[in-house]
Amino acid sequence: MTIINPDADALADGVHLRARLMALTGGADKLLAAVRTGSVRRAICDLAQQVSDADALAIWTLNTAAGEWRIVYSVGLSEAFTGQVLKGASVPFTTPLAADDLDLAPVLEHRRDEYRAEGIRSLVTVPLLVHGERDATLVLYYRTAHRVSESELQVAIALGHLAAATLGHAESFEEERRLRKEAERQAARLAFLADSSTLFTSLDYETTLRQVAQMSVPVLSDWCAVDILTNGNLQRLATAHIDPAKVEFAEQFLARYPPDLSEEVGLAQVLRTGQPLLIPEITDEMLASGARDPEHLASLRTLSLQSVIMAPLNARGRTFGVITWVSSTPDRRFSESDLALLIDLSGRAALAIDNAQLYEAAQRANQVKDEFLAVVSHELRTPLNTILGWSTMLLASEYDPATVRKALQTIERNARTQAQLVDDLLNFARLGAGHLELAREPIDVCGTVAALAIESRPASDRLNLTLEVTIPPGPCMIEGDPQRVQQIVSNLLANALKFTDAGGRVHVRVEAAGRDIAVSVTDTGVGIAAEFLPHAFERFLQGDPSSTRRHGGLGLGLAIAKELTERMGGTIEARSDGPGTGSTFTVRFPRASRR
Repeated sequence: MTIINPDADALADGVHLRARLMALTGGADKLLAAVRTGSVRRAICDLAQQVSDADALAIWTLNTAAGEWRIVYSVGLSEAFTGQVLKGASVPFTTPLAADDLDLAPVLEHRRDEYRAEGIRSLVTVPLLVHGERDATLVLYYRTAHRVSESELQVAIALGHLAAATLGHAESFEEERRLRKEAERQAARLAFLADSSTLFTSLDYETTLRQVAQMSVPVLSDWCAVDILTNGNLQRLATAHIDPAKVEFAEQFLARYPPDLSEEVGLAQVLRTGQPLLIPEITDEMLASGARDPEHLASLRTLSLQSVIMAPLNARGRTFGVITWVSSTPDRRFSESDLALLIDLSGRAALAIDNAQLYEAAQRANQVKDEFLAVVSHELRTPLNTILGWSTMLLASEYDPATVRKALQTIERNARTQAQLVDDLLNFARLGAGHLELAREPIDVCGTVAALAIESRPASDRLNLTLEVTIPPGPCMIEGDPQRVQQIVSNLLANALKFTDAGGRVHVRVEAAGRDIAVSVTDTGVGIAAEFLPHAFERFLQGDPSSTRRHGGLGLGLAIAKELTERMGGTIEARSDGPGTGSTFTVRFPRASRR
């Protein structure tokens, strides 16, 4: 390999030099007219073909951070050759470097096989000094042995200067354009934040989130979707896209391929961790690895996903939703600055949602309490009216012994009913204030249930109900408060008797269940609606107010039973197939440890 310098022999090549320089001058206007890097590279190679005899050519650039050279534009080369990646630093020379015969160039011996495979015999490397850095070269390849003449050298030098200047201009233009576009985007973001702040004053959070999704497009992204957790299920609340026609496709896609909350990445990851997720570039390999089947992959590719940000909706230590922003535009890639802005936006949205839900819950609680107080007044007044009525009647006249006995029985029964109502209210208040103390001693649950069954038999006979009891032989020992365990089972049994019509059946069963003792009360009564079943043990809530009035009581028995059970380390659950199918309440206590 030799570095060719001008000498007297080049004068003989003057005719060729003049012709090539004229061609270079003629093509310079087209080269200088190109302002984008891709167009400039293509124009450089086009002009190089006009002013040289090269069979192929390529522009190589250096990725300084990675220390790798790659071909960014080529003419006349195979894909295998252009796909090569070379390690190295900036070129150490400032003038063209020629290798007339690659078989005789020791410096390029390590690449000889690649050149032979491509059929290259000679080359000229022209360094391009762009912005003062030698991190790009134009290489002319010859498939026959070629000795570079002085005129070719002069033209290569001139072409290198012109190409470097034009590339520098294009890069500066693109950087200026990028900065201007970024400034415009930043201004649009700030305007968006200012406009969106007015949305978060509304208490209608669903409408607010839909408006956030609509306003995000196209200012912040091409896609925006909002997903909210409702009773453990993910619900798509809003979808927006720059092309409204694609919204319907996205909804159909979601219906066919709903998010899998067991996945380790994506939406499930954000919901599980409460941390945002930024994917600056979505590759086809990512799509392929996340696709559930070939049709799913084809649909994902149709969406043209380029970049994504998922921000959690967090409030008071819980994550209840995710806002997803997606870019489907190749030149839009989300960055850390985008992530910071969207986290701020999602934080505001989450706070607004939480405030709206708290307000709604407070309103609902006030309404429930008002209804509860109305029920309390009614339930306390009913037995009191009966007691007063019979008492007044007995004081006003003389009655036969049978009538007096009936009156006294009625007064006693209603007095006990009222006493039970007052006890329920007191227990409820004590539990709420944490003032109810529980004893802890060995209890034979089988004996407790057997005794309650005997006490409840007259009531079941009076109601024309069949009361069945299944108790295993031997004691079923737990540790707890005997009075409260009796109260829990009594509440469940009384509840079953109350809500089962005449001719029905109530079955109480005690059994060992692993490390627990389980007591279940099954009835053939009115049953529980599916939408109310998760709330069966909540305070102030009643499945059917009219039914409660019909059967009497405050509806506190189950709430009290649940709190007492959990305070003694147990669990309680309700099951029902719906109205008219009866229900089963099961309470489990840990077995007493053997001593």
